[in-house]
Amino acid sequence: RNLKDQKEDVGWFPLMGKLGQRDIGRDSVDRVRGSIRLRVHWVHDLTGLIEYNCLWSDRRLETLRRTKVGMKRQLANLQKIAKEKQDCAEFSFVGVPALATMYKKRKSAPFEQENTSKVKEERAAAQP
Repeated sequence: RNLKDQKEDVGWFPLMGKLGQRDIGRDSVDRVRGSIRLRVHWVHDLTGLIEYNCLWSDRRLETLRRTKVGMKRQLANLQKIAKEKQDCAEFSFVGVPALATMYKKRKSAPFEQENTSKVKEERAAAQP
């Protein structure tokens, strides 16, 4: 890998094991114990540092743009949900349980009146 041109290099780099007594005669490829993916940017003068800062700034701006788009999408969804809740609140069914209870009372009241009047009639008829 050539790092003298001060360009960013993204790639896999080998991890080398330690040399022991029996590893002296081995090839360096035999000592590889895995690899790691790295982004390497070697800087050794002012122009390289300026290029690095420009590259880093561009990456950060792109990240911020993507974040802004996501936040706008989330805000639009939240506003839509809030509007739907507001619309539903206008047509609230809060009074429905009370109305249902009143309806049940009205419906059951005639039966109770009938039963009580029948019982009264039967009692009156049973008394001499």
